[in-house]
Amino acid sequence: MRSWATCGATPGARWRQSVKAAGLEILRLTYAVALTLPVIAGVRWLERLHRQSPRSGGTGLILLPPALNRLLVWSLDLERWLILQAVLPWGCSLVVVARKPVDKA
Repeated sequence: MRSWATCGATPGARWRQSVKAAGLEILRLTYAVALTLPVIAGVRWLERLHRQSPRSGGTGLILLPPALNRLLVWSLDLERWLILQAVLPWGCSLVVVARKPVDKA
């Protein structure tokens, strides 16, 4: 299995190229779901270690205790604020906001 690090370009760089090749102007390109990345990566690592796959006919949905769920929602609220202030350099999701360029005719 190849990781994005061995492919010569980061996912963000590949998306930037693809969006520009489509003739769109990038307004914002940032990562999201960054604050919980260590937990998500750990869970995925453990699943691989135990050869469990949530996509093998089941679901990856895990019901959490309400207090933990509130903490995760709070972290996403904080992250939403952070994304408005700066570009996040890593995360589980890539967010691209682009538009068709305005004709200057």
